[in-house]
Amino acid sequence: MKRLISCIAIVAATALNAASSDLLKEGLRQANAGQTDQALATLRQAASADKGDAAAQTALGLVALQRQQYAEAQAALERALSLDPRSETALFALGLLFEKQRQPGAARSAWQRLAALTQSSDLREMAQRHLERLE
Repeated sequence: MKRLISCIAIVAATALNAASSDLLKEGLRQANAGQTDQALATLRQAASADKGDAAAQTALGLVALQRQQYAEAQAALERALSLDPRSETALFALGLLFEKQRQPGAARSAWQRLAALTQSSDLREMAQRHLERLE
């Protein structure tokens, strides 16, 4: 759960630096304040208002994952990756999602992609730990 909150904070920083929409900013604020019901509704609006905004799709996916709404989380995270194939946050969240859904093959694929993509030694190490647990 702490990792998921950290992911939301990462998305928040990225989104705010990219001058994201007011809806996205509000949804991220709500998510970081623990108001996940409101955040989910707001982020749905943000993602719908700009279907090309990878940050909005990622944020929606993270909050849906946190709320255990796995189908919505997966759809949003996969949309985010289609918009930004190098989104480390979306790959990380998909790895967690697939683990929760007991889909080891899909989880392994997400973690392998993240490990190959990231420049962060911490993220690479975390992905490797997840891969080891899946063996």
